[in-house]
Amino acid sequence: MANDAAREYAAWNVNGSPALDVDYLMLYANIIRHQVLYVYAKAGGITHIAAVDPTVWRRGDIRPPAGRRLAN
Repeated sequence: MANDAAREYAAWNVNGSPALDVDYLMLYANIIRHQVLYVYAKAGGITHIAAVDPTVWRRGDIRPPAGRRLAN
């Protein structure tokens, strides 16, 4: 992901501002013992790396706000 999309998936402060100043986000699934590797970069250099447990999502976990529906 690049630019705004990368920042959307980066860490955020409690006041709503981005915690990481990044341009790119690369995701690698199941590289390290069934974890997801997040690699953040800025201006062509790696700035942050995180390895986290994957989140299992099911369609039933995603619910729209009251009175709305999810797009197909």
